[in-house]
Amino acid sequence: MSRKKIFKLPYIGIEDSDDDCHFLQGMKAESSAIIKIQNPVLQYSADPDKYMAFHYSILQVIKIIGEGHMFQKLDIFSKEPYTTGMNSGEFLQRHYDEHFEGREHAVIYSYIVITVNGQRKLNSNENQKKQASLKEKVDKVIQVLDSSGFNPTLFQKKDIDTLVLQLLSMDFKRSNIALDNIKPDNTHIGMGDYAVKCLSLIDIDRIDLPEQVSPYVERNDNEAIKGFPVDTMSFLYGTPDYDTIVYNQIIEIPKQVAEIQRLQIKRNRHNGIPDPENDLAVEDIQQMLEDVAKNNQLVVNSHFSILVKAEHKNLKKAVNSIENALFLQGIIPSKNSYNQLELFRAALPGNGVELQNYDKYLTTSDAALTFLFKEALPVSEPAPKGFSIRFTDRQGIPLSIDPADHSRDIGRINNRNKFVLGPSGSGKSFFMNALVEQYMLYNMDVVIVDTGDSYSGISSYFNGKYITWKDDKPITMNPFIINKQEYNLEKKDFLVTLIGLVWKGADGQLSQVESDVISNVVSSYYESYFNGNDEDWIYNAPIKELEEHLQNNGSDIAPLFEEAKTSLLNNFSKYNWNNEDYYSVLGVNYGATAAEIKTSYRKLAKKYHPDKNGESSDDIQFHRISIAYQVLSDPNQKKGYDLARNIDKVSLYDDGLNLDQSDSVELSNIYHGILKRETISMAKHFNVQSLSFNTFYDFSLFMIPRIIDKEEISFDFKTFRYVLRKFYRGGEFQSILNEQADSSLFDERFIVFEIDNIKEHKILFPIVTLIIMDVFIQKMRNRHQQRKTLIIEEAWKAIASPLMAGYILYLYKTVRKHNGEAIVVTQELDDIVGNAIVKDSIINNSDTICLLDQTKFKDNYDAVSALLSINQVEKRKIFTINNLDNKENRPIFKEFYMRRGAIGEVYGAEVSFFQYLTYTTEKPEKLAVETYVRNFGSYPNGLEHFSKDLKRSGLSTSAFFTFINLIGCPVNESAFSFLKAYQSKFGHLAVTTLGKHLAKKEIDISQITGGSNQSA
Repeated sequence: MSRKKIFKLPYIGIEDSDDDCHFLQGMKAESSAIIKIQNPVLQYSADPDKYMAFHYSILQVIKIIGEGHMFQKLDIFSKEPYTTGMNSGEFLQRHYDEHFEGREHAVIYSYIVITVNGQRKLNSNENQKKQASLKEKVDKVIQVLDSSGFNPTLFQKKDIDTLVLQLLSMDFKRSNIALDNIKPDNTHIGMGDYAVKCLSLIDIDRIDLPEQVSPYVERNDNEAIKGFPVDTMSFLYGTPDYDTIVYNQIIEIPKQVAEIQRLQIKRNRHNGIPDPENDLAVEDIQQMLEDVAKNNQLVVNSHFSILVKAEHKNLKKAVNSIENALFLQGIIPSKNSYNQLELFRAALPGNGVELQNYDKYLTTSDAALTFLFKEALPVSEPAPKGFSIRFTDRQGIPLSIDPADHSRDIGRINNRNKFVLGPSGSGKSFFMNALVEQYMLYNMDVVIVDTGDSYSGISSYFNGKYITWKDDKPITMNPFIINKQEYNLEKKDFLVTLIGLVWKGADGQLSQVESDVISNVVSSYYESYFNGNDEDWIYNAPIKELEEHLQNNGSDIAPLFEEAKTSLLNNFSKYNWNNEDYYSVLGVNYGATAAEIKTSYRKLAKKYHPDKNGESSDDIQFHRISIAYQVLSDPNQKKGYDLARNIDKVSLYDDGLNLDQSDSVELSNIYHGILKRETISMAKHFNVQSLSFNTFYDFSLFMIPRIIDKEEISFDFKTFRYVLRKFYRGGEFQSILNEQADSSLFDERFIVFEIDNIKEHKILFPIVTLIIMDVFIQKMRNRHQQRKTLIIEEAWKAIASPLMAGYILYLYKTVRKHNGEAIVVTQELDDIVGNAIVKDSIINNSDTICLLDQTKFKDNYDAVSALLSINQVEKRKIFTINNLDNKENRPIFKEFYMRRGAIGEVYGAEVSFFQYLTYTTEKPEKLAVETYVRNFGSYPNGLEHFSKDLKRSGLSTSAFFTFINLIGCPVNESAFSFLKAYQSKFGHLAVTTLGKHLAKKEIDISQITGGSNQSA
């Protein structure tokens, strides 16, 4: 009988006198500090620079701890069952949790152990100095790790005890750790039902390593991921049938001067004996010494070992997988690892001191660090505001992602908008359905513009409003109905865009003049409506306000002023002044006094009087002088004459400065009265009583000709009038912009507008899309407490035009301010490449890019990369979509890439069977599901019965869909009996045969269902 030995721990205890730093004290007087870390390089990060950054960070750590210390890194791969940790009461989410519950997956735990080697027995004072020195180094190391993204946590006594027990049991999944007997032999260590194999990567007698090493290697096993950078030890992820893997990495830093001198002596010794092997040894040593001298490297002793725990029957398979993977990288592990217990003990924290020289090899720090494991698996993101969605990581485990709040808080994105690109068959619909389902779990309003009936199931599940365009029941809106508070510049711009769209079409463009004319008409239209019933303001309004009002409504006020001048002159119409300049006739200046006028008259009268001057007299001149004096000497006639003489010089803008004060006031009063009259006349002539396209059209026909005449501009009024008439009363599309939408839409949380029926209609498609977007904006403004999202499927193409560019920018700007997001979804590459509107208005305002399988676009991906600003690192990630060997034991699923800001990750859209039934866009499947939902009154009840009946039927899922569609009702007892009989007779062809018999009317459905459509 073999003699049993007690397994002695290599520790004397834990020094915890310092509250900040607890040390594990070894049997050989060594002290160790343990730091839990998270490797900063995420699996499939695709960035070589991150592996190099890791390398240089740890190199800095090695130099900090220095001579006489040991650096140990432990990376544990633990296979653990997934548990959601949640208790969702929501039906689909509960089944989502059940779908993944218990699924085995890898969890990685990483630790760094810093050990100061034992010395002679120290007195109390010397020991305190040693601990203080170690603590100082640990503090510096933690600073480096923290700044490099390792998220370090220094372990305290309880954590240290737990880690030691976990390593002793090779069990990291259980909270209650139970130690089993350890039974070592030459090939492995027994642990109850499990066995542990310790593989040393180095055989000191024959070191088989690659000639060149790097912090990462490139995968070339798959054309799609050729050149993809991964960790040197990334093959450990794929180890089959293991329970726990511990990768033990130890780097010991000896006294550098002494070690270099030893190498020099060894080199000289080899050099003294000519021999090919000695020559190679001299060359290797010389190369190492040069690297140390030139690159300031350290000489280190290294040890790397892999400990694999698996059931006895699976151990060989797991070990063979690891050895094969190492061989492919040029590494042949030691075949002489008979010291299994030594290797196992060396994996305990700080216990590398027990390693013998034959399990360590001398190299430079740079070379040693390339073998460190650098990767971490993705974990769920924080959700500080409670908003998160779930998709799977690359191994098929749900992760929580906060694509909205946390991503903004950390500066990864500035807006929540998304752009989704995926060709047909890439899983785009499932991804979007999964996103919408999870959005609806929160206080979120969802409005979808769809053209493919992709959301009917999820809409029915949430009792949403599903509005489908039908020719006899079109989608109608009255975008003109707003109150005075809602009328603002944005609303005005929207209406200008809408009118432009109706007039010019989606591909047209408004000139600046056309845009300004329509804008003026819109302004006048609402001013008339909001102020049209109130004429009191007219009577109290000053001249300036009346002028502005008339001008804004297309009136030319110049003729009105001329009318006032004429009216003033009419008071003196009884006089006939013959357009003579009487002041010049009398030879006096304008403004001469009565005395001056009289004196001048007498002088000239004497000169030209016919009785006094004889032959020198001038009857005509004398008559002129007499008339002039008659007018200018009569105060009333003179006033009229002066007014007539000056009024032509009075302009609309000089306030009558050329007139006497009394005349100026009188002219102003007359002009003011005419302005009031004209304003009242306009108000009576066209008073907007209601808001609709009809009244706007009437108003525009009144206003536009006035504006054209006043401004003397070119405007195609006839075409405008003709094209817009289609949407006017009696026109082909009279209801679309005149009948108000269902007011309940503004309170609905989930609305789908299905407009597939008009997607080829060049007139209606863009207009309906635009007014739906306006409905969303109104909801957004009025529903302050809700999150909001607008999802535009292929309908975005209807609005991606120069005419719509401004409105799209406005939408994206506005949605950000109201806790919302816009999501544009497309599948056609040609639609986005080269489309400036897509890039400038949509993509540039979408900080989140979601890409489904891009393989179909690969040959033209430079154009996509340029459009979406995808760099080489992100492109590598994108082409791993659906190209990894990660599909075993998983139902069919599709992966997608989500980039937030500059960096993206690949996730899986894997769903439960119940979610599949809800999301499916396959017509036969939808029809069968709807049959159950309709029969059982709700989606949860219908899906539960569908699942139960499917299992009971023994049919494949596709055959069951067919069977339900054949009989047109859920399966009842009669149908089950009939089906069993057919299965007994026709086997797997039972449903196919039944379909043929029904088609030939050889049997009747009532024979199958017993005349009942009630489920069993």
